[in-house]
Amino acid sequence: MCIRKLLPLVALLMAGCRGCGSVEPKPEEGNTPLAPISTSNGLVGEERIRFHHLAEGSEVYPLSWLLALTNRNTNKPFLENPERFGLLPDPDRGAQNAYGLPVGLTVAETSDLRFSKLQMVGINCSACHVNDLSFNGERVARIDGAPNLFDLGAFYTEMAGDTTAVFQDVSKAWNFAQRLYKIYNPAEYSILVAAQIPDAKAMEGLDKLSGLREGGELEQNLADQIATLHKRELERPVLDLCKEVKLSRRDDDKELHDYLKRSAPKPGEQPKPVPKEFAAKLLDVHVQAMHLEGLKGIEMKEMETLAKQKSKSRALANLPFRARAATLHGTLKHFVETLQLLRARAAFLFRLAQGHKGKDTLSMFGRIDAFGGARNFIFKQNLALNAPISYPHLWNLKQIEWFHWDGNTTSLLERNVGQAIGLGAIFDPKTFVSTVLVENIEELEALAGKITPPVWPEKVFGRIDEAKRAKGEELFNTHCLECHQHLKPGGNTGDRRVSLAKIGTDPLRAKNFARPVNGKPFDQALSDALKKITKAAGGAVRAHKEWRVTKEYASRPLVAPWATAPYLHNNSVPTLYHLLLPAKDRPKTFPVGHREYDPVKLGYTTVGAGQPSVIFDTTEEGNINTGHEYGTDLKEADRMTLLEYLKSLR
Repeated sequence: MCIRKLLPLVALLMAGCRGCGSVEPKPEEGNTPLAPISTSNGLVGEERIRFHHLAEGSEVYPLSWLLALTNRNTNKPFLENPERFGLLPDPDRGAQNAYGLPVGLTVAETSDLRFSKLQMVGINCSACHVNDLSFNGERVARIDGAPNLFDLGAFYTEMAGDTTAVFQDVSKAWNFAQRLYKIYNPAEYSILVAAQIPDAKAMEGLDKLSGLREGGELEQNLADQIATLHKRELERPVLDLCKEVKLSRRDDDKELHDYLKRSAPKPGEQPKPVPKEFAAKLLDVHVQAMHLEGLKGIEMKEMETLAKQKSKSRALANLPFRARAATLHGTLKHFVETLQLLRARAAFLFRLAQGHKGKDTLSMFGRIDAFGGARNFIFKQNLALNAPISYPHLWNLKQIEWFHWDGNTTSLLERNVGQAIGLGAIFDPKTFVSTVLVENIEELEALAGKITPPVWPEKVFGRIDEAKRAKGEELFNTHCLECHQHLKPGGNTGDRRVSLAKIGTDPLRAKNFARPVNGKPFDQALSDALKKITKAAGGAVRAHKEWRVTKEYASRPLVAPWATAPYLHNNSVPTLYHLLLPAKDRPKTFPVGHREYDPVKLGYTTVGAGQPSVIFDTTEEGNINTGHEYGTDLKEADRMTLLEYLKSLR
């Protein structure tokens, strides 16, 4: 399935954005970063762009909202400086990234019939698996398939917090709802239901509550009604976005389904107006499924009474009476829906980020407690997220037999469907219907399978010393080869594992996966859920279980290890040099989040770190940096010689 092009598309009840169709906002101009030097490791041209921006079913936030959202502390656009989350700027401004989103963020039309035609921003695998390296403060390499420094938890939490700040304050909520009118050009709306389209021009200059209170009788009474509606909506239960998900691609209404299928615009085409009979059906699905009771409490009769009052707004006053009443009616409905869905979206994001009220070990840059989050989100448990682990590299993906740090599954599709859920795909826990796009996931898997190990960038980091490399190979064979066998061409990584007692690294990741859930072994419960979600999304599933509990960590071949810092499964060691030191001599704390590379020690520098960066504390739960003390008795000269060999491993 091809990614849906970023075209002006009709939207119905834009998840709090509009009560009608619209044209997508224009991309932001300027602030385009220079492209870093790109390593040649498999993906080029269109393939690379698709890997960076192809939607896999994640629907984190409506595009229009994200363009209107501001940071609650700085009042700057939320999308400004995405690198504070570890997201990489993307110099590409082609059709698949017309809005200049960072690598790993996607824009696609929703699969959810409740918000038909809505453009949603999501996340795909490249947000975590494309990385940049810097040297002397300059960005010098972009590596596909390398573990990135994306802090997914911080991204969700800040977005949820900024959203909450909007809906909790009536003035901010009103202003936000009105800003959305400016993002979408009312003159170009494709009409769905004419009576529901507010005249945005008539509301110009009335985007601030304080301005309304200084207006005429109409504006002052409108401000009072806005305040009343706001108070009422905050007292209502928060909507659950994951309940009663309805998908257009599998809707029971064949006529509506066929219309949606054939009406999808082709690349370069403008969307066609939606016929009224289909608009009405879409509207019914939206209101009924979302239980938007608040919309029913805004009666046209009340608006007609309000419209008769004197107004200081020339734009409103010049409207014919019926048009003025319809404008007020539509505007207030839009405001209430925005409130309800802002609250629902914030709750959804908080669940993705935390899922419980306890104390977590911060995921920080480049890590996530994926299976802890899955327990809380899919099975509604309330467990602390205390075992964040590193994003693995993707090169040689086709040669991996058992995936994850503990070698717990052979099903790439099921683990990627689970990834899509963790990255913000909506799914109904009762029906297992979701917004997951299996065909796109399979395309991303195929693209990831083309990624090859990066070559040590000699032009930037210096040439490999061949004499040291040869001697380093002898040291590798003596100290490392027992666990890290060479990956043969056409071969696979096999099923090599090491016990927790022998490896001595932080055990929480492996132990946590072994904990039962709801009276069932976690691997069985997870397998059952992912098979149901995958099948409901149109994917092929095998009858037998493809998950297991190992209580061990996998030992795999080392392939381009220089490009996969920090080290150990929990990112607790900043460089390969430090990994070759006894645990007692490894840094107890070090900065993470910056991209400044140390080509001598092979990893991120621990001094003079750039921004953003925070301190990684190895004394915190889940952050232990002990274990894996192989080769730690080497002399300093031999240690550096071994590192020279590790630069060459491919």
